[in-house]
Amino acid sequence: MSLLNAKIAAARKRWGVTIFYLDSNSLYYFPEKIEGLPHAFSWHWDPEMLRQVTEAHPDVLIVPEHKGFQTYAYGAAYVQTNYHKYASTPAHVRREYPGAFSVIQAGGTTDERRGELVQAVRDGDILFFDAWYPSSTNKAVKEIYAEAAK
Repeated sequence: MSLLNAKIAAARKRWGVTIFYLDSNSLYYFPEKIEGLPHAFSWHWDPEMLRQVTEAHPDVLIVPEHKGFQTYAYGAAYVQTNYHKYASTPAHVRREYPGAFSVIQAGGTTDERRGELVQAVRDGDILFFDAWYPSSTNKAVKEIYAEAAK
């Protein structure tokens, strides 16, 4: 965790970065399937680790790729609409953490999930897009924000 804290501090100092996507904050292990034993193992960061990072850097937003319920207490959850069944911060999370929000990668699902995404933006979720090339999703994201503002 000290390495992550050092990297965040360096990026803040050098580039003024305040939003960090935390990729692969989990461990997956897929041993051979043995009868009577689980054949997959998954571990996600302990929420306490995320709490410690956000306390060390209260001026940044951490967006972990993999999330648990308590992720919302210390950061914004990453949601990918072509993978997750939901396209916004779940209602039970908002009840427990009223300021909770998600960062949503809408990908190529902006047409079929438009209504969900408009409501998600109205509720405080953030859509992000691939800014390094002229993706067709970029226009749709701008339109969704315009519609949500009405």
